[in-house]
Amino acid sequence: MKFGQSSERLALQADQLELTLEDLEAEHAHAECVIEGHVPDDAPAKATPLKPRRAPLPDHLAHVIVSKFADHLPLYRQSQIYAREGVEISRSTMADCRGQASRLLQPLVARIADHVMASVKLHADDTPVPVLAPGTGKTATGRLWVYLRDNRRWSHLDKSAALFRYSPDRKGERPREHLKTFAGFLQADAYAGFERLYVSDRKPAPIMPVACWAHARRKLNDVYKAAPNSAALEGLQRIGELYDVKRQIVREPADFRRKARKLSKLKVLDFFAWADDVLSKTSVRSPLAEALRYTCW
Repeated sequence: MKFGQSSERLALQADQLELTLEDLEAEHAHAECVIEGHVPDDAPAKATPLKPRRAPLPDHLAHVIVSKFADHLPLYRQSQIYAREGVEISRSTMADCRGQASRLLQPLVARIADHVMASVKLHADDTPVPVLAPGTGKTATGRLWVYLRDNRRWSHLDKSAALFRYSPDRKGERPREHLKTFAGFLQADAYAGFERLYVSDRKPAPIMPVACWAHARRKLNDVYKAAPNSAALEGLQRIGELYDVKRQIVREPADFRRKARKLSKLKVLDFFAWADDVLSKTSVRSPLAEALRYTCW
């Protein structure tokens, strides 16, 4: 990591030095003309603030993109940072370069998508992101979807990868379009937009839903925080027992894990029997009932 940072810093310094030398040469030529008492029309112009005079180098472009998307550094702040170093690069210039780079990277994105969708199991989730709404003076809410291929725990040779997709809304057609070539197991939350992926006549093949205990326990945990003495505590403890099983078998051979999971099914059935019993005794409008209905989806 240190080597990469040093190389990146040296590349930026080299760019800055080259631009500085160009300006010094121009200023020197201009001064010679003035000393001789005349300034011809074709004399080099006096030095101006540093500006890019050629296409950005790949390492500089990578630095801008990583700073923007990985380090959450807006382009206007990057422009200010460069200005402090004596290099004037406008935000619009960096935005144009970023857009061109995104088009050049499309073949790589397509390869990542093919690799992710070829997995027999995926994790899926989405999150809201604020985006500009031109002409309104406001921001709109878009969605960022992630599809994760991660089978490292039982296949260390399998390469993990994450595919991100953006959409302007959260309509069910979005994940259906993203997953149109996928067939296998999909671990996700109870979002209704996934429902049509699970129908038996889906092409190219049905997707098997896999519930997520992290999502299932989330609302129970919210109830527990608000009311520590409620039945939510027992629900969390029962789910915790399933987590214990997973921790104990995570590095065991596949056959051993399969047998252990079959035995843990009894704990799962016990949990749902307990949840049904609690629901029958709880007000349908209570936070606990809402959490259990979500958990037992």
